[in-house]
Amino acid sequence: MNDENGNLVLDVLHKATSQDTETLRSAEKQLKVWESEPGFYTVLMSVFSNKGVEVKIRWQAILYLKNGVDRYWRRLSPGAIKDEEKAKIKQMLLENFHEPINQLAIQLAVVIGKIARLDCPKQWPELLPALMDAIRTVNDELRQQRILLSLYQVVKCLSSRRLAHDRKVFEELTNGIFQFMLDLWTGQMNQFDEYLTGNNLQRAHLMLEYAHLTLKVLRKLVVYGFKNPGDCDSVNLFIQLCICGIENLLAKGNIFSDSADASELCKKVLILYSKILLDMLAYHSEMYILYINSSLELVYKLCFSGSFVATNFERFNVNLLNLMKSILCNESYRPQSLQRSETDEVALTAHQAIKSAMTTQVLSKVFQALVTNYLPLSITDLELWESDPEDYVNEEGGSSYKYNIKPCVECLFAALFKEFAPIITPILIGMVRENGELCDPADISSVLKKDARMFVYC
Repeated sequence: MNDENGNLVLDVLHKATSQDTETLRSAEKQLKVWESEPGFYTVLMSVFSNKGVEVKIRWQAILYLKNGVDRYWRRLSPGAIKDEEKAKIKQMLLENFHEPINQLAIQLAVVIGKIARLDCPKQWPELLPALMDAIRTVNDELRQQRILLSLYQVVKCLSSRRLAHDRKVFEELTNGIFQFMLDLWTGQMNQFDEYLTGNNLQRAHLMLEYAHLTLKVLRKLVVYGFKNPGDCDSVNLFIQLCICGIENLLAKGNIFSDSADASELCKKVLILYSKILLDMLAYHSEMYILYINSSLELVYKLCFSGSFVATNFERFNVNLLNLMKSILCNESYRPQSLQRSETDEVALTAHQAIKSAMTTQVLSKVFQALVTNYLPLSITDLELWESDPEDYVNEEGGSSYKYNIKPCVECLFAALFKEFAPIITPILIGMVRENGELCDPADISSVLKKDARMFVYC
């Protein structure tokens, strides 16, 4: 198959979007026949690259190309795509960073990422240099956004390779681009602040989009690209900026209250900040000792001191509460569970940091807030319990604590009680005693609070 067959492929792709069952079946059957035919995927790439073709047809072309990469890109696959065709497809992919339609651009980036996972760096050595050079030199905003999107997919796919050799390759890649990406992100956030100060909300929104994409790249690099991230000053600076960035963005996010898209973007960035902290704690707990104090203070301030309303942003709040729970439950932070003296010293440092942050006053406020504000069942909980009790119970099992506020709070409560029982027990007894008085059955709020107090006692 060659470019002269383009019109034929275009016609079949058009039929593949038909609502008529017979026409659709016939088109899918023909496309299936062409899947292993030499030149077919080059033609698909040509169809996709033609901005004059209908969007739904271009969508079909990129989806069939993506599926073809999964099935036929590996050299040992039956009917594998030839090297000459691969080279042409790669070249055409790098020429499409001006794609105006976002959903098509996302699919294009996914295809680039899938190929990079199989070929980069040996069979596609020019990919990353081309992307990095384009980020440095391209002034067109649309193209830069598309390039960042593609870079994220490439880094995401490369970071998912777990063999020792592949991990070493990714560490080398990280060493080469981390500082540049960090500088790019800090510059984007500085511009975001400048646009906000000048009340240019449209430009601020655009710059935050770029910063969000760059931050997604940095997350993969910092979590999977360093063997000992604590030895890198840039990594330590990045973690500090993430912790500070949460409060800064929360303070400025209200400016976008009139724009649903901008507000949603702010939430995405905040969730991404919290994911970075959770990932660093999970994968690099030893270096995270430096940030135990600041992390616990952040969670306390935002979730328990009254400066942040939990119900306004549940997903972010769940991540913060899980961050506190993960610090308290981290086995490497328990001196008594370790054998080697050097590890004991590290664990003792972490243990002392936790103790200094979780004072009696802080624990008292955290415990009371959990029982008063978080544990009481909501009206939604009651409705779900009444309509589907089995589903309600299942939602609280497994790993639901990572995503749902109720099981998350229960896990945090258990962790606090396990670590600080001597301090928390008197508080709990006092709350139960206060709970002895009868409440008005018609006052649902009082009944639910009483139920929460009895729940923790049981």
